[in-house]
Amino acid sequence: MIFEGGFELQATPDEVMQKFSDIESVARCIPGLEMTGQDADGNYLGTMSVAFGPKMLKFGGKVNCEFDHVNHSGNIVGGGINGSKSASVKARTQFSVVPVGSASDGEPRSRVEIQSHIELGGVIESFANTGGIALGKQIMKQFAQNLARQIEESGQAVAENTGTQEKIQQQAPAPVQSLNIFSLLWHTLVAMFRPSQVDSQKTK
Repeated sequence: MIFEGGFELQATPDEVMQKFSDIESVARCIPGLEMTGQDADGNYLGTMSVAFGPKMLKFGGKVNCEFDHVNHSGNIVGGGINGSKSASVKARTQFSVVPVGSASDGEPRSRVEIQSHIELGGVIESFANTGGIALGKQIMKQFAQNLARQIEESGQAVAENTGTQEKIQQQAPAPVQSLNIFSLLWHTLVAMFRPSQVDSQKTK
């Protein structure tokens, strides 16, 4: 499954790349993901909890990140498998960050372009063909919203206190919530059918 998408952030490309380099902070923006450390090869280790209705799958895996700060781009390769080995996921993601001008308030903005090659195996393999792209867009939307909130809060803290970095690092991370596939699917269906409902109202 190939997923392509993008989103905008109120920050310069350099600021976005600096933020992406803070792996543990960015990981908290992804629903269901929790970092657990690093291995001897520098791979980041973590778990991801995914809820399929009443059933919960917890994947354990690792991710390798490469950042090109000069060209504002990067590669992320990772994968994981659940405890019973009944489901697996592999992903290879490329991203780039480009400036898109300034917002109405004069603040700089950047756009993050993403392309992911994703392989689902086992009991979740069918999701790749029956809504994987739509679900991917919803996950990216949540990630972008959480990341934008982090950047905004960091900017406010810097303006208030020059010792911000230490202050932010001492803050307790937000509790990790599982990724609820059924909830994401519902939001996807609402987004898909809303335009047709508007069109039908216009024709009346």
